[in-house]
This record gives sequence, structure tokens and C-alpha cells, in this order.
Amino acid sequence: MGVAALDGTRPFGIRESSWSHDFKDEYPKQWNETLGWLKRALADAAATRDRQRSDAPSRLAELRRLLRERTGASLFEGSVENVTLHAVDGANAFAYTVTASVGISYVGQVYAPEQQEVVGVVVYTSGRDGSGFSPNPAIEGYLASGFLVIVPWFAKERKSLKGVEDVKGRHWYAYPDYETIHNLAFIAGASLAGMEAAEAQHASVGVMQAVGLSHATPLVVDFRGRHTLTSAVACALYPEWADVCVLHSDAASLLDQQQEDVRANTIWAFHKDFDGLTLFQLAHKTRWMFVGETASSPDLYARAYVWCADHQVAPPRVARCAPDTLSASVRSILGESNETSTKVAIVPGGERVGLEERYLHSLHSKFDVLDRLHEQARRTKEARYPLDRITPAEYRDRVQDAMRAVVGEPLPRAEDPNVRTRRVEVDAPYALYEVLMESLPEVNVAGYLMIPTGKGPFPAVICQHGLGGRPESLVGLGGSWIYYQLGRVLAEKGCVVFVPFMNWGWGGVPYRDQLAKHAYALGLASFAPEVAQLHAIVDFLVSRSEVRSDRIAFYGLSYGGHAAVWLCSQEPRLAAVVCAGHFNDWQRKLTSTEIASPMTVPRSYICVEEGLDMFNFNVLNLLGHPELATAQAPRPFLVENGLMDAVSPKAWVEASFQRVQQVYTWLGAPQAAALTHFPGPHRVWAEESLLFLREHLQYGSTPPN
Repeated sequence: MGVAALDGTRPFGIRESSWSHDFKDEYPKQWNETLGWLKRALADAAATRDRQRSDAPSRLAELRRLLRERTGASLFEGSVENVTLHAVDGANAFAYTVTASVGISYVGQVYAPEQQEVVGVVVYTSGRDGSGFSPNPAIEGYLASGFLVIVPWFAKERKSLKGVEDVKGRHWYAYPDYETIHNLAFIAGASLAGMEAAEAQHASVGVMQAVGLSHATPLVVDFRGRHTLTSAVACALYPEWADVCVLHSDAASLLDQQQEDVRANTIWAFHKDFDGLTLFQLAHKTRWMFVGETASSPDLYARAYVWCADHQVAPPRVARCAPDTLSASVRSILGESNETSTKVAIVPGGERVGLEERYLHSLHSKFDVLDRLHEQARRTKEARYPLDRITPAEYRDRVQDAMRAVVGEPLPRAEDPNVRTRRVEVDAPYALYEVLMESLPEVNVAGYLMIPTGKGPFPAVICQHGLGGRPESLVGLGGSWIYYQLGRVLAEKGCVVFVPFMNWGWGGVPYRDQLAKHAYALGLASFAPEVAQLHAIVDFLVSRSEVRSDRIAFYGLSYGGHAAVWLCSQEPRLAAVVCAGHFNDWQRKLTSTEIASPMTVPRSYICVEEGLDMFNFNVLNLLGHPELATAQAPRPFLVENGLMDAVSPKAWVEASFQRVQQVYTWLGAPQAAALTHFPGPHRVWAEESLLFLREHLQYGSTPPN
């Protein structure tokens, strides 16, 4: 192995050139550097948010509007239409069904004090899946203090529909209930927290009406674990709703570090504008009880306490207590303004129904509402791009605006790309280099560069591997056969080839989710750093005398095909793009439970437990693959699809490609877009695609003078 650097670039540094350095190790390093950049961006966002913190009514109104928009809570709000109480075994324990006008049936359980003299209502969840009607010590404490306790049955952390066949095929859903709801809500511009905030409010209003309690009855919210976010969001969205919100020792991390919470607790762009103290400000009529084991103040408690002192809020809206005095402390706070109690009359009117059956009915009602939102989103997206009423310029502007909304604003570029190269000795008609360069500040892009021998300049192709793949497979240094060593083939045919490492392919689902959670908290798609990576690679290729800057193409397979539509739609300098093994009807690919040939089971992403990164916020209302593929039209675009490829069923591909062809025809370039099927599985086929690249890159021809 040599150490020579490519002319005009810097040699590898000491770290990269050490005897123990393996270029393949750049994969996890690149991932870690990307995560580090996201963490720094979150810290910067928090500092900006704190500097801009304001109590001006107009600012708080704008924040509440943003919170409603990003949680999607309004999509699940309505009026309470019917309430039924069901008898169950056990004294003073009941089940409820609250039907809302939005079409969801909310279910849960109710506990009443033995004497049924109620001083207030507690809406409670332990943060874990409940089972049966055995009250835990926390509920018993509230009952002993005279509270009626309502326990909503939120979506559970299990796959309740698995094996329970139904006509809509939901038994194929691969995620636990709460993650399924989150994913299906997120792509329609909503969130699990938004749905459950509306559920908590509807359930409490309905049950209180059913047992004869007035809206003036004091109400306490005590949600724990992952539901802490739901309780704080609900209090902020509905400031007239709760008198007290109970926060436990993990509240500060759950509200101020959402990116570290479980993957389904995700609100788009939350930390650009919100943290625990922001929600505290919005919930201006709610008092906050912090529960802790020690005398030290949790950070969130201290910040809220100082805020009250600075703004002369009297009596203070924050208090502390030990866990064993929680119910008494809550009653004491309420006692300052409420000394009365009300006798409730609970008369079960509903039939005895199995608990699991009632929960499944509620779950299906939530999915029914999400199905309607998805269909509405499809119509919204179609109406956004009416070719008979807009100009090509307006079409492109609308696509670009939609991409900014889904992907986020462009990221800052590294001031110095700091390109470093090292030659690898190979017996081939091209020179092979390992390449490192910066895309974002302090984030390195790693890849292989192949330069043909002979007189340039040459056209260039960026070849992107897929999920779980390796760039070495494209370069010809070993690896999977499915890539056909395409980079080597193109280099031998007279193309400069760059084969980048992919951040999102490293480390499996947990690592993909970690990037996604941090990105989503900033209002970025998880692949936003990859857009910056592509820009840096094109910058580098354009700068090279060996490359024809007007003849740079992109080929991507599988998740590389994902890059071909999402990344290339934002890079206008590419002369042609090939998307292999990915192009789809994106709504069906995300949500469908149908079995389309050659699939033998549903292979949409909701039916294949994967990472969060495919489920982009509000994408169904804004973008599909046709819009992404035509963002730079009439640039030549080819879809390469295997008839045995279950990732991209022929029927889905063709249905979506019809729209691509329609747009290209509208632009007067019907021949510039093409779809080719081949009789093979999920792999590089490279027959029509090589002909396509030769036609549009003119490789092998005499270069211009």
C-alpha cells in the first residue's frame, strides 16, 4: 500500500497513516462525527431558545400554535359524543369507553374512593402497560386522599395485533402498538404525544361528566415514564385543563433531552423552540409538583422556581415533595383553593366486555382515523402540484419548498473541505485512492476515488451502496456480489468514480434511530447530513481537472436508491441519476398491508420493523417519489427495478413512475425519464443503466479540447 496523495490534495494525517489505521474504520468514525455535529447543533439551538425566551403574550401564542402544529393534536380533537361505564370485578373499580366526534373510542379504567366523596380527579398512568384492575400503591395513595383516579389505556408497548387477523391486514404491523401509531401519525404531520394529549383531555372530560363532576373539579395529571412528555404537552396545549401536573425525577431529561428518550417519543423540531420550561410557561394555569428522592433540586425544578421568582408569581407555581407524601402534598396544594368534596354517582350502564377486546377496539379506531388522515394527505399532495394550473418554475418551487419542510433548512458547509487522499496500489487501468474530506464542520466524508489512466477529463459517477453494504463491494475490493463491482466496471470504461461511505448504513437500527432522534429534534430529516455530504463530493469532483464538471452522474442501489431520490433532488449539478431497487409508490411503501408481487408477505415499512429514518415528518402531505425524481427535471432519470425484488413491487413502481413520465412529458422531454425492469432480485443489474449512463455521460468518447 502506498502513501502518495493525489495532486492538489493533502496527504493523510498522522492518525490516518498510522500502522494500525484501517480505512474501513472510517465508517463508525464518520457516524460518530455526524452524531457529534447534531449534538452541538442541539446545544446551539438550546442556547438560542434561552436567549429568545419571552413571556410576551404574542410569543406564547405563537409557541402554542407551533406546538399544536408539530404535535398534530388538533387532528385528534373533537367533542365527547358518548360515555359508557362498564362494571368490572372489584369494589369501586370501573372501565370506561369515551367516544369522540373525531371517531376514536378511548378506553381505560376508573377508581373511586370507598366513600365516593371526591376532592378532585387524578388522570394517571404508570408509564407501563397495565393489566387488570389491581390498583398500585400510587393509585391507592390518591384514593386514600379522596381522589377519583382515571387511568387511560394508552397504546401499549407490545404488538397487540400480531396474529389477530382482520380484513385490513393490521396483524402484519411489525412495531409495538405505540410505535406503530407514532410512525403512522408522524408521516401525516402528527405525533403520538399529540394523539395521547387529546386522549387524556377527552377521557377526563367524558368520565367527569358521566359521574356528575363539574368542570370546576380540581384535576391533577400524573403521567410517568415516556408519558411525561404527553402530560406536559397536554398542559401546555390546554392551559385551562389541569390544576396540577406531577413530574418525577426523570422529568428534566424526558422534557429537555427528547432525543435521548424512547424512539416513538418524537415531536418534530421540538428543541428548536421547546423544552420543559417552555411548556411550563405555556401551561400558565397549572401548578407543578416535582417528586424526588433527594433534597437536591432537579435542574428543571430550579429553573421553574427561579422563573417564578423573577416574574413575581405568587403563590409559586412549583413545589416539591417526597414520593411517599405525593398524594397528601397534592391535596394540600389544592386545599389552598378547594375545601369542598363532591359525592359521585357511578352507575355502570355498559355490558361486561373483555378488557383485551375493548382495548383492541380502541386501537383499531385510532388506526381508522390515521387511515383517513393518510387518504386526506394523498389528496392534499396531489392538489399541491396541478400541472394544468402552474408553470414549470412554480412546480419546481413547490417541490423545493416541500423538501425544505420535510428535510429541513440546508446545513452549514465546512469552510475548508480539507481533502486528504492516499493511493492504494492496484493492478488495474485506473488509479485508486482513499479519500477523506469535510462536509459539515468537523464531519469527515470517506470514500474511494477511481481515476482512469489516459487523457481526461472524464465523466464521473458517484456510486452509492445500500443499507448494510460496503463501498468495497462497488470498488472491487471484495464484498457482496449484488453490487456487480459497478464502480470498477465504470472506471474501466473510462469514468472517474467516487464511492462514498454511508452514515445511516452503519451499526444497525439502534444507530440509525440515534441519528434520526437527534435530527428530528432539530427539525431535520435523518439524512440531512448526507445531503451536505453529496454537496461536498460534487464540489470535490467539480474541482478536479480529471473530471468533466458537466458530466457527473449518480447511481444508487437500495438505500443508495433512497439517496438517488432524496439527495439528488437537492443537487442540481448532477447530469443524470439512476435509482435502483428503491423507487416506489411512497405512501404504499410506508403504510400498505397489501401483498404485491413478488412479495409473499407485506413488505411496506410499517410491516417490516426497521428504523425511524424512513418515516419523515408530514411527508405524505408534501412529497412522493415522483416529486423527488422530477425536482431537477428534465435531467435524465432512470429507474432500474428487478421483477423479483420485493423491495419495489412492479405494480407500485409503475403506478408511481406514470407521474414521473407525465411531468417529463409536460416539460417537453418525455425521453429523458425511463423505467427498466430486469428478471432478477434486489441487486445491480447494469444493462440498461450502463447504456443510459453512456448515452448521457458519453464516456469512452474523445474529451473536449
